[in-house]
Formats: sequence, structure tokens, C-alpha cells
Amino acid sequence: MERILLWGSALIPSLVVLWYVYAYDQFPEPRALRVRTFFLGFCLCPLAILLSVPLHAQSLRLATGLWSTAWWSTLLLLAIPLEVCKFLLLSLYVRSKPAFNEPLDGVVYGTTASLGFAMFENLFIATLDSPSLAMPRMVLSVMGQAACGMVMGACVGRAHFTSDGAQRRKLMATGLGSAILLHVLVVTPLATRSVRACFLALPVSCLGLYWGRKLFMALRNEQTRLFHVLEHQARALATGDTGPEMAPEVEWAGVPRQPPLERTYWAWVKLGLGGLGLCFCGLLWYFTISGIHEQRPTLNADGYISWALFALVVNMPPTWVCFRVFRSGLREPLVASPVS
Repeated sequence: MERILLWGSALIPSLVVLWYVYAYDQFPEPRALRVRTFFLGFCLCPLAILLSVPLHAQSLRLATGLWSTAWWSTLLLLAIPLEVCKFLLLSLYVRSKPAFNEPLDGVVYGTTASLGFAMFENLFIATLDSPSLAMPRMVLSVMGQAACGMVMGACVGRAHFTSDGAQRRKLMATGLGSAILLHVLVVTPLATRSVRACFLALPVSCLGLYWGRKLFMALRNEQTRLFHVLEHQARALATGDTGPEMAPEVEWAGVPRQPPLERTYWAWVKLGLGGLGLCFCGLLWYFTISGIHEQRPTLNADGYISWALFALVVNMPPTWVCFRVFRSGLREPLVASPVS
């Protein structure tokens, strides 16, 4: 039962992050390409592991202690092979598709590919590690992979629409190098296989997600401005207007049009409280199911009914309230940003 719960925990975080990225894309990407990118990321993990085999001896020679071993094994056996495979997937496969037609697509597909890698890694962790170590490692793995995918995807997306060759190469190298560095900083504490050390990766993961979200929102604001330009063009065509406003110069670096929309302070409060409450409710459900599993050999029908009533009375109301608060935050109307 614990392994089943851990496998579920391996899948759910990836799906939640994917939902967040897709929900903010005003021009949704083709579902087939998103699914292919996700499963290609998942399937490239074994290939990356095979590519890391020649580097195994080198990592052993460089290791001199626990943290040194964790650092070099993460860098040579995980970060470089995985991020290079992810980079090749984005630059060689996804960028060649017609659907890759705006910089924000780099973040969408970069995150999708990264979470395919994270799902494979989480299934591996859930199978081999103890539950006390597997849970924090899986959560931090998703956070780290999402941050790496956002940063790399933003750089690749920006580079794809840059005409200057030197600037394009610089952006591509920055994306790959930043993803490798983030991967090492997040996974090195996890590689020590210590529960306390795992929490050292939490601030790095949060900072990486914050950086990735800033890049994501900057590209989304550009997308919003472009949307208003296209809307203006459509209205002009409908009314027969052929004035100078008919053909504005659209630059991906920023279209000077209607300011972007953003969530209100109250919406963020609702999202924060609802999300935090759902996290605690998830732990409550986890402990409830674990209690049932531990007492299963001695439970009879009345015992199962008691546990079901306990879950209905104690677990369900706060879960429902937190879900409603979180959903209310998502449905709050957006307002124009004071900074255009």
C-alpha cells in the first residue's frame, strides 16, 4: 500500500505543474505534441543513464567524501547527461515543429519534457528508497526539474526568435548551463540519502522556481501584448481601417500595447492559503490511509466503517474548504498591471 501511495505521489506533482503552465498559455499548444514531448522526456531517461556509464569511473576518482561523492556523481552521472538530452529534445525535435511559434512555447515544452524526466526519476525513487526518504526526494525532484525546464525553455524559446547568431548561441549556452547548475544544486543534497540533507535542497528549488516563473511571466506578458496587437488588427480588418495602426511592428522583446493582466493581491492570498491547506490535507489523508494499512490485519467491517466515518468527518470538510478557497483564487478577475 505504501508503494502504491508513493507511486501516486510520483505522478501527481508532475501533473499539477503541467496544469499550471498550460493554464497560463493563451495560445494552447497541440495536445499530441505535448504528449509526445512528455513521453520522449520520460523515455530519454534510460538513454541518459547509459550515456553516463563512461563517466562513472571519473566520478569515483574525483570523490573524496560524502558530499564530494554526491556532487561529482550528480554532475557527471545525472545533471550533464539528463540536461543535454533534454536540450537536444528541445532544440532538435520541438523547435522544428510548426507549433513552436512563440518564445513562451519554449517554457511550455521545456517544462513538459522536464516533468517527463521527473516522473521517471520519481518512479525509480518510489521503487528503491524507503518511504521516509522517498517523499521529500520526489517532491524536490519535481520542483527542481520544473525549474530547470522553465529556465532552459525560456532561453531556448528566446534564442529561436533571435536573428543575431551570436546572441542565439549565447542564449542557448546560458539555458543549458543554467539548467545543469540548478540540477546539481538541487540534487546534490538528495544524493547524500539523508532526510535532513534533503531539506537543504528546498531553498534552492524555491529560488529556481521563482527564477523560472519570472521568465515565464515575462514571456507571457509579451504574449498578452501580442494578443492585443492581433486583436487590434482583426478589428481594423473588420472595419476596413487601413491607417498606420494597421501594420504595427511586432517585436518579441516587447510590444508597446495594452498593459499585461495580473492577479490581485487577494487572489494570491486565496491561492496561498488554499494551496497550503491542501498540502496539510494531503498529509492528513496520507496518515489516515497509513493508519488503515497498519491496522488492516486486525480490522473488521466495523473498523473499516469507523475509519470511513473518521475520514468523512475529519478529513473531508477541510479538504473541501481549502479546495474551494484555492479555486476561488483561480477565478478572481485579473486586473491591468501597473507596470506595462
